[in-house]
This record gives sequence, C-alpha cells and structure tokens, in this order.
Amino acid sequence: LPFAGQAVLADVLFDAGCIAPGTGDISQIYVLRGPTKDEEFRGIRAWYLDAINLVYAADFQLRPKDIIL
Repeated sequence: LPFAGQAVLADVLFDAGCIAPGTGDISQIYVLRGPTKDEEFRGIRAWYLDAINLVYAADFQLRPKDIIL
C-alpha cells in the first residue's frame, strides 16, 4: 500500500488519476477482499460503491491484497 502502508479508497482512486473520463464509470466501483490469515476461509467479500456512496471512500480503509475494480 502507498502512503506509509496505509491508505483509504479515496487515496488510491485520486492517486491513480480518479475515474478515467469516457471509459470509467463512477457508479461501478468494487473492492474485493479475501480472508485474512487469522480467519477461516469464508469466501471473498465484495463492496460496491456507487456514485452516492463514494463519499464513504474517505473512510474505507484498504488492506494489502485488496482488489479495486
């Protein structure tokens, strides 16, 4: 993770140049997360952030190996 090993979703989106105009869709942001080493496998968690919920991106703490689509 950038920013001394910690980042929120908003940091990563804006560091990457935000949403690509013309090809990006702010209503289709997903974060996928697998289980941590301490958890038994319970599947992959998925969060969906549409344009309205993007406000929460400033509070969404990312973890290593999170996938942002």
